[in-house]
Amino acid sequence: MKTTFKETAAQVVPLQSLKAGDSAIIVEMLGDDCTVKCLEERGFRSGMRIKVIVPGLSAVCQVGDHRLSLRICGHCEVFVRVEG
Repeated sequence: MKTTFKETAAQVVPLQSLKAGDSAIIVEMLGDDCTVKCLEERGFRSGMRIKVIVPGLSAVCQVGDHRLSLRICGHCEVFVRVEG
């Protein structure tokens, strides 16, 4: 797994491992180009702060002023750095 911002692997976790109310910074998205581009168009970009509203494989996350539903189904993996 490649990381950015000089994080160690211990600091970077998959988005679906977060709990409701957790905030994190998107570090990297891995997957097919079409899925990654679709997520980027909806605000999921490296460096963006997100907050988990509903956790799990079918998560609801807040990105900026928007709440988005995201189903992690094997086409893409979102890695985040959890904030305090």
